[in-house]
Amino acid sequence: MAQTVADDVVVDVIAETVNSVNTRLGPAATMEFFDGSIPTDCEAADAGTLLATLALPNPVFTSPSGNVWQTNSITPGSVSVTGTAQYFRMKHSGGQCIVQGTITDVVGTATLVFNSVSWTAAQTLAVDFIIFTEQITMTP
Repeated sequence: MAQTVADDVVVDVIAETVNSVNTRLGPAATMEFFDGSIPTDCEAADAGTLLATLALPNPVFTSPSGNVWQTNSITPGSVSVTGTAQYFRMKHSGGQCIVQGTITDVVGTATLVFNSVSWTAAQTLAVDFIIFTEQITMTP
């Protein structure tokens, strides 16, 4: 027998997730971009070279619409070190990773897609916003 969950319950779970992430990121969160392999999870130490850091808005994420949530507008910044962007981490002001994801220049193969992942020091780095689509899976 298949399990189902009412749509409003799913929306509530996603809203709670977004609220929790916003609370954990706090008012002075940053988004850091690295070359190298993405760590296993947010508890693992940063890997590779830090290429750039952007200040994140407060709150970072808007209220979800259904199963979709996105960041508020992110202010552009500059790349600090030349390299190949491989992954990002969103961190609270104390430096703890709360969200991480992969970066690529091929649509559909990573969390975040740029026109190019080859970055040069002093180039402008702009991320207008990031959209997440949440799926909730239940197993019996």
